[in-house]
Parts: sequence; structure tokens; C-alpha cells
Amino acid sequence: MTTEPVQNRNKLLGVGIFAVATIAVVLYARAKPGKATMAQVYPIETSTTTSKGRVFQTINTPEEFDLLLSTPSASRGTLFATFVRLGESPSNSMATHMWEIVRNIDKPEYTSTVCVELAGGRNDQLVNKYMVNTVPSVVALKKTLPFDTYVDPDIRNSNTEINDVDKEKLRKWVIEVLQK
Repeated sequence: MTTEPVQNRNKLLGVGIFAVATIAVVLYARAKPGKATMAQVYPIETSTTTSKGRVFQTINTPEEFDLLLSTPSASRGTLFATFVRLGESPSNSMATHMWEIVRNIDKPEYTSTVCVELAGGRNDQLVNKYMVNTVPSVVALKKTLPFDTYVDPDIRNSNTEINDVDKEKLRKWVIEVLQK
């Protein structure tokens, strides 16, 4: 008589273990741990010749920047990397003007821009690599190599009283870089 309750308990225990294992397998399959995860850079490469200059999402890690430099358009064209501390007025102004200039550029083939966020020391490796001394500033990369740097002479750092970057000077510099 004492073996019957033990057998019922064992059956319930077996059903419980099976249910937990099934849930674990389902959750494991959804996580796809075997799939390599890689940051995605948008917009994805397109081959249309009527497109305007491309504006990429803000870069938060050096790995994302390296991924961006490995795209075919970066290896053939000009990438304007705007080093900013988003949330500060001069940086926001520089980033907004660069997005607008590149988006509406007359020579859009392989021209793109990206913001490199510097808050919290996330991208100090990139700051050192491209010798960025002033924030905000723009580094022009032609075929992934540093070509020129733009710093608004009125805004030497983010603590200045001037909050707006001179858009026309910036536009002229972008056009000069693209013509060389």
C-alpha cells in the first residue's frame, strides 16, 4: 500500500520535470544563442543612383564604427564622422547641420555621415585614433582614411556661449572635401 503514493509522486515529478525541460528548450530556441549577433547599421546598402547622401544612426561603440567602415560605400566614398556629446547645444547643432547637409548634398554618391557619441567615454578609442581635440568636430574620411577635420572657429568646445554652428561654413567645407 505504501508504494502507490510513491508511484503517484514519481509520476507527478516526472511530468513536472518534462514541462520545465520543454519550456527551457522553447526559450533557448527563441534566444538563438548559436547565431552570431552583429550590430546593424542603417540604412542598409542600396544601389540606387538617385538616392541622396546617407545618414547613419548614432555610433555608441568603436565596434559599430568599425562595422560602418567595412561597408562598400565607406571604402569607395566619403564618410563624415561628427564627434559630439549629444544633449549639449553646440554638439546638437553640429550633428543636425551635418545630417541636413549630407542628406541634401548635390553629389550623393557614396557620401554619408554618422554621429559618434562621446558622452561617458564610450568612444575614447576613436577620439585617440582620429586625434579629436575639440567637441563638436567633424572628421572627413575618404575611403576609410582620415582626410580633413572641421572645427567651427567660434565654438572651441561645448562650454562656449555660442550654441549654433555656422551652417554655411560647414557646408562650404563639406563641398571642398567632396571636390578633392
